[in-house]
Amino acid sequence: GRRTPETVILASDGMTDPFRDGSGPATGFGGEVYIESPALVGADFDTIRTSWELDSLRNFAATVADMGGITGHLERFGVVSMELYAPDGSAEEMVSGDRIGIMIGLEAPGRPAEVSVAPGETIRMIPITLLTPGETAHIVDGGAAGRREVAGRLLGTGVGVVSVVGRPSVV
Repeated sequence: GRRTPETVILASDGMTDPFRDGSGPATGFGGEVYIESPALVGADFDTIRTSWELDSLRNFAATVADMGGITGHLERFGVVSMELYAPDGSAEEMVSGDRIGIMIGLEAPGRPAEVSVAPGETIRMIPITLLTPGETAHIVDGGAAGRREVAGRLLGTGVGVVSVVGRPSVV
């Protein structure tokens, strides 16, 4: 993880490692994923280790691995959204049923979208952003247009990629 003055960034490590059997690209799944949260500022290791943020990141990273990557989806659609099972400790106001919604791949001002890992080889840095139940429902009901609207509002209102529990919905 990385701490900024206002947030803690938790990131995957290993999704861009080459596949052990030599198949696939040298950069594995082509990107590492991260979540940024102000709630973890000042938190000790055990709090971070047991946080819903880290559990959500692990769940998403495992889902990306099961899917064979997500960079192709991001290249095709710009941003994508997904529902994940709500990890233990998730705040009630962010859970719908037994799931949380996330936005994947929003532009993150001040954060690199790509990182060079070797000459001629870059990987994507892919943020996930926690959605409110209302935002998730808007995307489910509105499809691609709903997703674009929520993404635009997250960026336009300054929420961006930061996952804040209890924030007002942008829709």
